[in-house]
Amino acid sequence: MADVTDSTLCLQCGESRGAVRAEKLYCATVSVGETVETDEEWANHRWADWRDRELEHFGILPEAYDRHRRTPLRHMQWVACEDTIRGHNYATATDTDLGIREGQCWACGQQTHRGTLFIGDNAYPIRIGPIIPDQPNPLTYIFPALAASTKENQ
Repeated sequence: MADVTDSTLCLQCGESRGAVRAEKLYCATVSVGETVETDEEWANHRWADWRDRELEHFGILPEAYDRHRRTPLRHMQWVACEDTIRGHNYATATDTDLGIREGQCWACGQQTHRGTLFIGDNAYPIRIGPIIPDQPNPLTYIFPALAASTKENQ
């Protein structure tokens, strides 16, 4: 029998195994707001790691399975775009009401850097020639993420 102070967290509700045993908690999440209500409820707690087929159902790429075996259910929607089957979802136009720019990922906010560098609210045009394969790119010393993104988008 496991120790009552076991710190393993339920992947569904986020409670520790020790707290569940000590306080006889059932598996549920609650809403946040003026009135606290049960948001989601499960018949059993989930102590085991996620299986491959479950991670596939969540839209996780096979190469990222090991990174997300213990990711709580409520965090699955915020998994890095690079770890998901969907990948980045770039906006095709700027929408000031939603606060998103053309070329910005709706999920994570990453810019494509296709011709513009954003630092805070300032936009700087970028003039970049073609990247020559197997040659060092001078941008990697100044903007490593920019250089990688630019190479991918050419």
